[in-house]
Amino acid sequence: MVLSEDENHIKMNFMILSKREETEKHIIADHSKLAVKLNKLKLNRQDDFTTNSRLQEESAVLNHKNSILSTKINNYIFESNKVQREIVVMECKIDEFKTSRRQATVVNDKENLTMSLLFKRMDLHKNKLNEIWENETDVDNIKNLVEMKKSLEAKKTQLRSNILQLQVKISERKNLIPKFNEEIMILKKRNAAYLKRMTRKLEYLEHSLTEKKKTFINTDIHEYLKK
Repeated sequence: MVLSEDENHIKMNFMILSKREETEKHIIADHSKLAVKLNKLKLNRQDDFTTNSRLQEESAVLNHKNSILSTKINNYIFESNKVQREIVVMECKIDEFKTSRRQATVVNDKENLTMSLLFKRMDLHKNKLNEIWENETDVDNIKNLVEMKKSLEAKKTQLRSNILQLQVKISERKNLIPKFNEEIMILKKRNAAYLKRMTRKLEYLEHSLTEKKKTFINTDIHEYLKK
């Protein structure tokens, strides 16, 4: 069956409209996919910022604990050294009194009292030192404190490494966002240009179809009038 010229134009018009709708669907689908990717990147970026903030807070807490621990260890060592020095001084004085007593033929009451006081003071300092070492600064506890300090330093180093890695990832994803925005703008421009071209073609076809219809009608009327 041979189609008339008008039918061919109508068929062509429908084909163009169908192609236009199909192209619009593809463009909308591509735009939706890119929008989903962009939203996903934004969510990942927000998660990275949240993780980075949490790691920085943990690092600050560990730094604070490390500072307190270092101060405590230094105070214990200072107190221990101070008591040890005082004990050495007392022991030297006691040795001097013992030597004097051995050399002297008679020890008077004053010397006995002085010796007694010195012994008491020495015992007090020894008890103080033992209390410090037994309750807070025994060897095992110092070792544990040193190990804790090393562990905190290692965690601090690891946190710094994790923060740097996250900052690199955030920087990389920041670079991807402009690229996706650029692709979306290119698709929008292509879509607008395509719609503009198709609109012009449709207008041209509609105009041609209208002109042909007018010519056809005028020809029929002219032929009818001849009859």
